[in-house]
Amino acid sequence: MKKLILSCLPALLISTTTVVLDAKSEVKTLSMATIPNRVEERISPYNLTSLAYQGYYSGEGIASAGALIQDINSGKINEVKLIQAAIDAHQLAPETLNDDSYVQSVRTQLFFLSSTH
Repeated sequence: MKKLILSCLPALLISTTTVVLDAKSEVKTLSMATIPNRVEERISPYNLTSLAYQGYYSGEGIASAGALIQDINSGKINEVKLIQAAIDAHQLAPETLNDDSYVQSVRTQLFFLSSTH
């Protein structure tokens, strides 16, 4: 019985590998064909605030680094304004503003960012 299993194992592994490779190439083809200009994956609230801190949204009027911290503390920048800047930069879909959970998470990230600097 062991000899039978051991003799079939290489053939099983080769066929599994072939199926996985075929499945991956099919997924890539489908992904490229179905998402030409849509925002499929959302930037996480953490990454959104991190990008803002790094100056990624300066073209949308969001300051970077220390000036961003000052703007958060003064109330000039809040979660809605940051999300809108990402929407304007085509990084988030407009519907993101209606997602209360996402908006709250960005608010929390802005709080953490401003309190650690």
